[in-house]
Amino acid sequence: MIRRGIVVAVDEKTARVRVQMPDLDNVVSNWLPVVHHKTQKDKTYWLPDIGEYVIVAFDEEGEHSDGYVLGAIYNNKDTPPVASRDKFFVRFEDGTEIEYDKKTHLLRVKAQTVQIQATTVIIESNVNIVGNLAVVGGGASSVNIVGNLEVVGNIHATGSIIDEGGNTNHHSH
Repeated sequence: MIRRGIVVAVDEKTARVRVQMPDLDNVVSNWLPVVHHKTQKDKTYWLPDIGEYVIVAFDEEGEHSDGYVLGAIYNNKDTPPVASRDKFFVRFEDGTEIEYDKKTHLLRVKAQTVQIQATTVIIESNVNIVGNLAVVGGGASSVNIVGNLEVVGNIHATGSIIDEGGNTNHHSH
């Protein structure tokens, strides 16, 4: 039996929620597990918010103790953030957005800060930086560029600028 309901409680440790069903005199279910995409070797975790509209599948008798939350649904109050079958989109409450448009092949991330923790990051294309680039790290921190570097504007260095011919930032023409 499929029902619509509103999440009224969330147990973050067990990934379960309680759901109120307006069409059943606002009865509240027992704790129900939320269906996730993967739970064994690869794991996903994303719980609905309190007040979110969800779809619940109950057992054949319609008991409110044995069921599963299948997912959230849009409604008149909470409408879809985009209208395109070509887009994957996530918007978080703080305004952070992740969007992939398979038609334009564009992956867009809008966030206050993006942190990448990796042994190596490989970029096999052009890199355009609009704003400042700061390399922060320990004493061995460095940026290696293989290929040409074009700078439109000034270069300021507090240390030496060296090419294969030696120090080149202390001479005049």
